[in-house]
Amino acid sequence: MGNSDVPPPQLLRQRLRALLIVGSLLAPAFCVFGVLAVLADGWVRWLILSLWIVVGVLLGLLIARAMKTLWALNDVQSD
Repeated sequence: MGNSDVPPPQLLRQRLRALLIVGSLLAPAFCVFGVLAVLADGWVRWLILSLWIVVGVLLGLLIARAMKTLWALNDVQSD
């Protein structure tokens, strides 16, 4: 990625802050779904487990995006 493709540091910081806020909302939900799945019965358990998988995938994608943003911010600041 060339210098012309890299967003300015202020935009990268805002993007990282937004990703961390969304992550702080998704992480507790991810932890609670496991407990809810144990407490639920029947089709509700399968619904909760499905949501748990979806939230886990979203959290993984969010972490990957945050790491890319952090690396880009580090590259911009080191130049």
